[in-house]
Amino acid sequence: MNDPKTPRELLLARHAHSTERLDALRRNVLSPTRSSLRDVLHELFHPHRIAWRVLAATWVALALFHLTTERPALPPSSPVPSAEAVAAWIAQFKSHETFVQVDRPN
Repeated sequence: MNDPKTPRELLLARHAHSTERLDALRRNVLSPTRSSLRDVLHELFHPHRIAWRVLAATWVALALFHLTTERPALPPSSPVPSAEAVAAWIAQFKSHETFVQVDRPN
């Protein structure tokens, strides 16, 4: 009796001799390896070279824009308050302090 075989079974039978080689490749690929700092940096920056270049160009453009634009003049410094203004502020502060002491529960 002829058993119809599935395509999967046909392919597995056809490539059975490659199993050992494929298993060795899988072990090599999946084996844990220690990466050096150089490898890590290479993996981080190398695939994204265009993005890093665009980011660097943007920062250079921003720095040039900042250095070439005119800075606004500083506002005039505030005048020193008079002795009467300082005394009024202290009196106002003390009146608030008495309210705080009255509202505190004992």
